[in-house]
Amino acid sequence: MKKQWCIPLLFLGVLCSAFPLEFRLDGGASRWGFSAPGDGISHTGKIGAPVSVTMTCELFNAPGVDRPVMPWQSWTGILMEDGENRYIGGLLCPGNRTPEVDYGAVVYEKRGNFSWKNSGRKFRLAAGPLVLRFSFDGKELVLEAGKSVNHLEVVWKKTPSHGFLPKRIGFVLDTAQAGSVMDRFAVHSFTVRGKGAAAEWNLSDQKSWRRDFLTLKPLGEKREVPCTDLTDRLNRELARKSVRIGRGCYTFGSVRMPEGASLIFEDGAELRIGDRSEIRILGDRCRIEGGLWNLECFSRKAPLLVGKKVSGVTVRGITVSGFGKQNLPRLGFDFAYFDSCADLTVEENRIAGVTDCFRFLNCRRVTVRNNRATDCERMTSFQNASEALLHTGNWSDRVRFQCQWWGGDADDRKAGVPKKSARLTFRKIKPGTPEYDPNTAGVYDIVLDRNIAENGMCLAWGSKGRNILISNNIARFMSDLAYDTEGGENVVISGNISINSKCAGIGGYFYGSRLLITGNQILVLNVGEKKFQGSFLRLHSPGNNTRFGNGKVLISGNQFINEVNPNALLLVEAARDVVIAGNTFSGGGIRLLAEAEHVVISGNTMETAGFQKNPLIGFSGNRLSSRILMNNLFRNPDAVDLPAVCSDERHTDGTLLLSGNWFESFRQEVLLKGSGVLKGNSPRSAAWNIGKWK
Repeated sequence: MKKQWCIPLLFLGVLCSAFPLEFRLDGGASRWGFSAPGDGISHTGKIGAPVSVTMTCELFNAPGVDRPVMPWQSWTGILMEDGENRYIGGLLCPGNRTPEVDYGAVVYEKRGNFSWKNSGRKFRLAAGPLVLRFSFDGKELVLEAGKSVNHLEVVWKKTPSHGFLPKRIGFVLDTAQAGSVMDRFAVHSFTVRGKGAAAEWNLSDQKSWRRDFLTLKPLGEKREVPCTDLTDRLNRELARKSVRIGRGCYTFGSVRMPEGASLIFEDGAELRIGDRSEIRILGDRCRIEGGLWNLECFSRKAPLLVGKKVSGVTVRGITVSGFGKQNLPRLGFDFAYFDSCADLTVEENRIAGVTDCFRFLNCRRVTVRNNRATDCERMTSFQNASEALLHTGNWSDRVRFQCQWWGGDADDRKAGVPKKSARLTFRKIKPGTPEYDPNTAGVYDIVLDRNIAENGMCLAWGSKGRNILISNNIARFMSDLAYDTEGGENVVISGNISINSKCAGIGGYFYGSRLLITGNQILVLNVGEKKFQGSFLRLHSPGNNTRFGNGKVLISGNQFINEVNPNALLLVEAARDVVIAGNTFSGGGIRLLAEAEHVVISGNTMETAGFQKNPLIGFSGNRLSSRILMNNLFRNPDAVDLPAVCSDERHTDGTLLLSGNWFESFRQEVLLKGSGVLKGNSPRSAAWNIGKWK
């Protein structure tokens, strides 16, 4: 009689009793549409359902890494497929190298339709061995995980495509990125139970189990992909102006590019970057393009691409596989560094795991466009008397500052910053001249347009910039502000979207003058982590308003929407000559502190939310200045027990005018202490507490 259940042996039978099987990601090509590596073993036959696969595995430290990590966009787990659909249940690393990865699955449905299926549960790779069980009962795929077979929890479920019936099972280690390396992933055991035609599956049977993707090797065996050193060839042929490198693995040391030289790496060219690797651009009109640049063996802090006093350089289409975010503070590595250069273009590059992708000091006419960056400190750093930057069409994830400009420190209270220099910059004073000071050099003429940033600190942030245009960008889940300027003059922030920035969507810090904030959408939504559900806008200063505060500020035509934070505000601290006009507020309001002088709030539509804890407009003190509220509409649809307008006891010295405002559904429209003038307002009730008001 035919047996219905199969109970195989430990993975590779007797072999596994001595040491586990090791998998490794490095060169090769995926059969599923990626030009990328992979490794695995599988069994094809009449498997049927139900079927359950249990595996114990462990990831060890790669050489030079202090903790286990998985490569960028990689996955590992148990495979089930039926010829059209493939499901791999296990661990996912959708981002860059990290010690903590997701439970979930990779799905290829209908011949290569690829997708990630994250469970929202995490596994720390340093936690030691992991037991995975992937089963199919004929209706549902279930992934379980735990530290032992007796302590498994369900971490992911899915109903597969109609008619799914496994014909192939196995183990897979794969990545979407060519050239990623992961050493010492060990499989300690692999057990299959299921209904099928075979009475027993013996995994040591070479005929029944197929080795897929790359070659499997026992623990301790070393397999290296041979690489060709290009140093001599590049230095020789670049003197003749043009070099094109085809598919293969390469290394190089110190390379010099003379005027007009072109270095192009074709698809499939991988560069293993070591401590001696450097490309120094010595002449104008040079071009570097293409290739996968793998920095796994690179440990020094010096930049890789260096140009000084050159012009017309293009860096295009390079993919950089970096160190991982956990190593950034130690490494401090710039991928490309330009000093005193002009007419530079960096475009369509893909950078991961470095400190600064592109750093420019005292440079002019720089274009940074259509690049992508993950797990970096900065994509673009524009510093020290630089002029004319176009930063456009870029995307970043887990990058602290997508674009940062630095023309000096705007806080002259600090040691080493010239006293009374908060408002000062001196254009066209070059580094190295007697008059030059890095805190008064400034940066000039910067355009940031149509960029997207996620999970960073700021999309756009800088100090002592002059003539700054920030427009048409999208930022979500920023740990500080989405768009911020310190010590800036002639700054326009327009047409941007901010979704959940921890401090505020927009900021103007320290000294600032002629700041226009218009047509933006600042959203505080009930999505993502709570820590990012911050405030609207902040004009901040640590000192008096004439020395530090923002002046000549127009905030107009913006939409401020808050769904969740009871304290979301447009906060004006030390500032002067501020107009807040024609904006809409929902679920938040405006607060003026004592040093906010000469402020006009006009023509705004302001609406409370049920969770709100602050009045729609609040005043804190006044220093002999004017505060004018006119022609605003205040609505209270949820009948929140808050006044629409409120001032404190210190509001006695200046002029406060409320004129032509309309109030709807407030039990107490106005709570005003101190003195002021009321003229032509339209309350719906008589509940006004106005103190010594006219």
